[in-house]
Amino acid sequence: NGGTGWAGPWYNGTYSNAAPSLSYPGVPATGGRAVALPNSVQARRPIHPSVFAPPAPGTLPTKYFSVLMRADGALNGWCAIDLVGTAGRALSIGKPFGGQTGMYVLENGPQQTASTHAVVSGSNVLLVVKCEFFNGNDRFTLYINPVPGEPPPAPAVVKFDHDVGTTFTNLMISSSIACSIDELRVGDTFAEVVPAPCPP
Repeated sequence: NGGTGWAGPWYNGTYSNAAPSLSYPGVPATGGRAVALPNSVQARRPIHPSVFAPPAPGTLPTKYFSVLMRADGALNGWCAIDLVGTAGRALSIGKPFGGQTGMYVLENGPQQTASTHAVVSGSNVLLVVKCEFFNGNDRFTLYINPVPGEPPPAPAVVKFDHDVGTTFTNLMISSSIACSIDELRVGDTFAEVVPAPCPP
């Protein structure tokens, strides 16, 4: 229940905290990782309103979100982060239950946009999403395993076919397989969520 940017503790979940943190070259990681066993209940946590707040009254925000994820064990299910919007609809980021089950995707219900990056059990992956909110459908751009300190690479996925609302209010860890989640970050720029490595 630590960290910053939250409006309350985790609830409803059957997840645990374990060491070590997930690792990714150049990305600092501390505090262990969230570990889900198969068929874990969704764990939800409210996001503080300031995190996805617009830059000025009457405008809509553009934000960047990043997460380290790893599928552990069998791949016969799903493992995802769900960002829940003010319209009550969620953007799901990760390994899906249906459709392109072997790839990392962005989806909301039946509307799925898949990358060509395969899910590999035991392999850490850095997922970065640019979230652009509009009056109507919102645009989400997925980058997979970018290099910290470098400009954004070519996007793996662009999803522009549904409206989550004006911002995100809750985050959920949702899984039916064993998986690990770590280092949730939100920022105003790509560099804030994929920071350059510190010099030695």
